[in-house]
Amino acid sequence: MSDLGFQTSIVKFHQNKRELGKTKYNLFKMFNLAYNGLSSLTVKPLRFLLFIGLLSTFVSIMWAIYVLYAKFVTGGIVPGWASIVLSIWFFSSIQLVALGLIGEYLSNIFFDVKKRPRFIIENEVE
Repeated sequence: MSDLGFQTSIVKFHQNKRELGKTKYNLFKMFNLAYNGLSSLTVKPLRFLLFIGLLSTFVSIMWAIYVLYAKFVTGGIVPGWASIVLSIWFFSSIQLVALGLIGEYLSNIFFDVKKRPRFIIENEVE
């Protein structure tokens, strides 16, 4: 792993076709494997959640400015609708931001607790 500071190399191998039987890994097990890979090896879904929360917070603030402009300048707003929708959108986006931040903290704790490299090869056998 280059991120650990050790030398890395590539090991090439040839995968033969299955000679006997059929795989026991069904679709559910494949999705479970993919989910475990995403949840234990990367924090990108958590960062995406944080990004979506920040983006929707920005959009809800821009929309609030537009609604205030439309209410006081043009007067063409249905009473009560804008305040309900804006409050739901704004507070939902704040919850997404909070979940993203909590996820970042938990992922940092998780990776700090592991504190182990995947592989370290000390000697090579020829």
